[in-house]
Formats: sequence, structure tokens, C-alpha cells
Amino acid sequence: QKGFIKCNTYQKDHEGVITVDSKNLPTMVRFNQSGTFAEVRIKPNEKYSYYIDPSSTNYANKSYTVISLGGSPQIEVNNFIQNSRVTGYEDVTVALGEEKAEISTTQTKNTVNFIGTGEIITKDRKSWQIAAIPQKPKTQKSFLTPDPIFNSVIPSIRSGLPKDMVMRLPSSLPKAYSTGENVQLYATPLFARSCQGSAPKYETINNCDYSIGLWNKPNCNLTSCNIGSIAIGYKKPSFDKETAINIRSGLRGYYAYISHGSGGLRHHVSWKQDNLFFEVEARGFEKEEIIKMANSMSIGQVIRSSNSQQSQSSNIEKIVGDTNFLNGNWEGTYTCGQGLTNLKLVIEAKNETEIKATFIFSGHPSNPGIPFGGFRMKGTVKRSTSPGVPDALNLNATSW
Repeated sequence: QKGFIKCNTYQKDHEGVITVDSKNLPTMVRFNQSGTFAEVRIKPNEKYSYYIDPSSTNYANKSYTVISLGGSPQIEVNNFIQNSRVTGYEDVTVALGEEKAEISTTQTKNTVNFIGTGEIITKDRKSWQIAAIPQKPKTQKSFLTPDPIFNSVIPSIRSGLPKDMVMRLPSSLPKAYSTGENVQLYATPLFARSCQGSAPKYETINNCDYSIGLWNKPNCNLTSCNIGSIAIGYKKPSFDKETAINIRSGLRGYYAYISHGSGGLRHHVSWKQDNLFFEVEARGFEKEEIIKMANSMSIGQVIRSSNSQQSQSSNIEKIVGDTNFLNGNWEGTYTCGQGLTNLKLVIEAKNETEIKATFIFSGHPSNPGIPFGGFRMKGTVKRSTSPGVPDALNLNATSW
């Protein structure tokens, strides 16, 4: 009968029989699992069970392993004994584990190690349930805050980035050179580099990438003071002899070790994220320290351009590849006909298509006369297909 049973592989020791009714339609398929006395029975409704006969004297003092085909089948244990010496039900003991059970008979002393989940039922109607291994709950990602050395330059990032860019900064910075000498790093404000010239490092829409300098002395712009930089651009930086590396689980990147002339040999780590290319380069440290910096950037808080705020739209730019980061309270302000107003947006995101939010507004200290109120919203995440353009969260009001 078409669709009754599908055999992905054929094994000679799994040969069995098909039983049929008076109309020659199959009612059951039975075959023995290799090396065991367990018979697998499959019915037309696609349910299957195991029939185990450990009380047969042919199998006394034996031990077998039965591996489930999947799902949670019924495991029928025939513990009925009938011979010249005894007729009746043999005692069965079951030691349960997570997705496993040891089934033992006390008289014939047979043992069946069953691997999988399901319900064990004996002929005298005793039963046990084999539980599944509990799934570990998914934890919400926490996003790392930038190292304090960047506090003074964050305003320059917000004001200097184009509206379709975001910046990530490391929370982890090297504390010593590879020689063991301690070092204190300093950051300089964001600037646009490679905007002019015949061969800009990034061939972007506007021939710019944006960089923050790292220095070993404050207020020093000499080459000898420069330790490295953090940069973003629209296209991948390309270096000779670069190799693929793992920045973290699920995020691949590239590594290169190249000469900067008087700037010395430098480690370069780059990767794609947020529809942009990020890069960390530095000298004087171990390769692992630079990869650690890149790792902390990839799971760090995102800094958005102040030029990207849209007063007429309830859109939030993407900062990671899933929706867990959206959950929680988002606070800020907006301006409309009633003036400057405080805003709290409480978001509950199950996935990209099931997002709920509560929009709560209240008076601002400079405009305290605004009444407290709020309304509910629903929305989805819209994925971008254009390079350099982030994804967006679209929310629409549903009820007050």
C-alpha cells in the first residue's frame, strides 16, 4: 500500500513480515531489531511499538540494547511464563533514567537496555514512563558596555556617523604588551578616513570609513604613540595572506599580520556584522588579545548615529541578528504638538513576526504639564536586503 512504510536503508538482519487483512491491505509490519529479541511493530497510522519477550527461556541470562526509532513508542513487555514448571507473570523491575531505562526480569534474568523515550507496559498491566532529557532554557543575551576609556568619545560617534551606520566598541582591552610591560590606552574621537585619494582602503558609497584611534599617551599624535584603531566601513578590508578565524560561535572573521612601515607590524581582525564591516588593528600585543577585543565588540552595546532618529516613525534599528535584544524597557524622549515628552517603550518579542509593545508617555521635567498615558502596539522586524542599511522594527498602535 502506497505510503504505508518507508525504508531508508535495507539491512538483511532487519527482515520481517507484513500482515494483511482479507482485502490484502497491510495491517502491520513487523521486524526484529538487529541483535535483540525486540520486535518492532508498525501500524498503518504510522504509530509503532516495541514487543519485547524477555521471559522466553530461549533468552535466559541475556542482556540486550534496544535503540528507539524516535518519538515516544509503547514498549510492550511480555512477562508471561508458561512451561512445565510454572505458568504466570514474571516480576519485572525497571530502572528509569532520562531517555533510557533498564528492564529486568527476575526469574529468567534477562536485561533490556532501552534507549529513548516512551511508555513501558507489561502483560499484567504495570507501566512506567521514560522521561525525556529536560531542555535547558534559552538565556537572553546580555550586551557588554564599552570600556570606560571610550566614554569621552561616544558623543563624537553619535554626531559623526552617517545615519545608516552603527558603532560597536570593545569592553575588553589589553592591559599589557606582549613583553609584559603594562599599558594604559587612550581613545581619540571618531574621524572619517580614506575619504580622498586614488585607492581608499574601503571602496564605499562615499569612499569613507570611520575610525577611532588608540594611543599609549594622551594628546599625542606621533606615529610612535599610536597603538591601533577601531574602524567600520561598508566593504570588507582586504589584506595579503589573511586567514579565516572564529570571532565567536556563529561569527566568522579574518586575521592578517602586516607591516605599517614606521607604524610597525600590526594584527588586523575584521568581520561582517549589522550589514557593516568592523575592524580592530593594533601593534605590540598578542594575537589572542586582539581577537578578544573583537569578540567583546561583537556582543557589545550598539552606538547609533544621532542622525538616524526619525520623529515620524516607530522604527528601531537592528543591533543583533535575533530579537532577544528587543525585550525590556526602552526609554527616551520625543517632540510633537504638545512639546518635549518622556517615552517608555516596553517590548515583548517572541520572534520576528510576533512582537508586542506598550507605548507609555509622560511629562518631561521641562514640560511637566503633559498627562500620563499609553497605548498598545504590535509589530514585526523587517530584514534589510541592501548593504549598509540596517534592519528595522515596525510598530503599529492597536488600542489605548
